[in-house]
Amino acid sequence: MSCRTLPRKRWKTVRTGMLGMSGRNEFTAEGRLSGDAAARRDFMYESVVAPESLKTHLMDQAQHSALTGRARDALFLLIDALDERGFLTESPQELEEQGCFSMRDMEEALAALREMDPPGVGAANLRDSLLIQLEQRGLKRSLAFRLVKRCWRELAAHKYEEAARLLDVEPGAVAAALEVIRS
Repeated sequence: MSCRTLPRKRWKTVRTGMLGMSGRNEFTAEGRLSGDAAARRDFMYESVVAPESLKTHLMDQAQHSALTGRARDALFLLIDALDERGFLTESPQELEEQGCFSMRDMEEALAALREMDPPGVGAANLRDSLLIQLEQRGLKRSLAFRLVKRCWRELAAHKYEEAARLLDVEPGAVAAALEVIRS
């Protein structure tokens, strides 16, 4: 189908695709981009920045951490032990044995890691991450916190009425707590 047989609306799209933003033809007679168009394209490609990895983001925060000495070194070890979701792949106890760090240093480093951005980083699993996030939001005494802490299996199985029964609350309160967890 040639441009002449395309409906007017589609023809405009095809024509605009061959023209630059200014409406000028940006191609040479040989079909290559003109010098200005090539320069704009190169600038665009060179301006694209790769997203920062989670570990790089955390390492930057650790550099500015108030931790010093062995606790700071333990923090870097913990960051290195995170998976792509921000969960620890090994427990602090296992890492303490490998890295010649005291348990006190590991606990101090873990506490600092769990205060970093994004919220919930440094958790062992999703449940732990949600508990950390709720605690950071000041919701440690909330129904949402109790729901995650005491009724995790019921939540995972979508047995919300069972969770309500276990916590001795109305199903509507569980639904509201779920909204808090999701937010």
